[in-house]
Amino acid sequence: MQDRKFLTLLRTLDKMELVAFHRHLKQLHGKEEIALSVFTYIKAFHPHFRDDRKLDIVYAYKKIFKSDIAENEYNRTKMLNALSDLHLWLQDFLVLEKVKGANGSFPGRVLWLTVLQEKGLGTEFSKQATRLHDEMQAVPQKRMKDYQKKLISNYYFYQHFAGDKSSLNIETLQNCVHEIDISYAVIRLKMACEIESLKNLLYSETEPKAPPAVFDWSALPTATNHPLLLLYQEVYQLITTDRAESFNRLESLLSDYAKDIDPEELHVLLRLLHNYATGQLRKSKDEYWRRTHQLNKLSAEYGVFTREGTMSATQFHNIVNAACRAGDLDWANSFIATQRTYLPKAIRNKTVLLADAIVLFEKKEFEKTIQTLEEVIFNDPHDIIRSKALILRAYYETNAGENEILDFCKSFALYLERNRKPRSEAVEATFNFLRLVRMLVRKKTGKDNLLHEIETAAPIYFKTWLLEKVAGYKDEFAARKQRL
Repeated sequence: MQDRKFLTLLRTLDKMELVAFHRHLKQLHGKEEIALSVFTYIKAFHPHFRDDRKLDIVYAYKKIFKSDIAENEYNRTKMLNALSDLHLWLQDFLVLEKVKGANGSFPGRVLWLTVLQEKGLGTEFSKQATRLHDEMQAVPQKRMKDYQKKLISNYYFYQHFAGDKSSLNIETLQNCVHEIDISYAVIRLKMACEIESLKNLLYSETEPKAPPAVFDWSALPTATNHPLLLLYQEVYQLITTDRAESFNRLESLLSDYAKDIDPEELHVLLRLLHNYATGQLRKSKDEYWRRTHQLNKLSAEYGVFTREGTMSATQFHNIVNAACRAGDLDWANSFIATQRTYLPKAIRNKTVLLADAIVLFEKKEFEKTIQTLEEVIFNDPHDIIRSKALILRAYYETNAGENEILDFCKSFALYLERNRKPRSEAVEATFNFLRLVRMLVRKKTGKDNLLHEIETAAPIYFKTWLLEKVAGYKDEFAARKQRL
């Protein structure tokens, strides 16, 4: 029962919302005794609504109705119907809360405009449409929702003119169209950036990429006073044309406009730049560690990460890893300590543990790195790959035996084979890394040949580390030759 849709949605409510929903149920569905009894039982498990025994449908039925669910074949259906009704009523409640008050929330005001238009109340419609338009004009566009609101308010403002020809004003209409164009351009550009970023993640460098998203740059309105339009414009250029100067410009633009952009939107921009930088790092462009770290510091400064439960484990680790590779270990430790609360609770402990291991490795505390990770079972494939790669490199650094390292490489490769999704560049980069570690350990390849293999392998992870290990490398044949 605890995994049904009603409880999944119920978990999103805070204490005050839960009380309000209970009041809503009693007011509108007070005669639905079965459903109300089920809700009264369930609400005691706030906020997580999880208990394998007490939220089992058989146990819950007996507690609620003082009889056995198996006594009647309808009993289970009765319980499931109550949960289904509660889910629908909770949906209605949340929608009503969102639009409550024709003069309050934006959705409520838009809905009221629709009612006025449908009822043919033109005078009041024009008054309310103009009022909403004027208020939205004064709102700074810091995030995508602001542009969505502006587009909608300008559309209804246009409808006001369409219905009242006496107030028609060409200049006002042109401004209205310009605002709609700006709003559309920002929304469309963001979508185009997401599409292109996804393409770069799905297609490896050895395979042909799908054609770029069609976007008519000549139709874009002037971006003056619209930082998000400027930023997404540059991100799109960066991803589709691979222009290094676009990254330079984005660093400057983000420094200039970070204070004018909502943290939610900065979070998206950062993710897109991270995805691009990850691709560049697989091409061994190590300068992107420093550049990515600077972007992360800027984002932390402006509260990008301070939304509880919104940061993924991958992003958290990428931020820590970039700081370590940039040599800023103090900042990495500070980030882990202060930003851990913004990870989803379900993954927080293991995510922080792996982040700590990344820092330990960079501090050359290799034994501690192994001890931290060796007995931990991760669930996310990215975490598994990252942790195994850390352990493997720590084994090498601690001069573990050849057989131990090769056995670990074999099990690591078997895991990758089982999880080798088509066109996964990350997996291919890891396979190349494993192949070269085996060559390092076996010492049967000449140094020059090994260097050539590292330099030409693409994509590849940990290229800089591999090159460091080759610096003192001697193959077995070379060693025998020296003794002779």
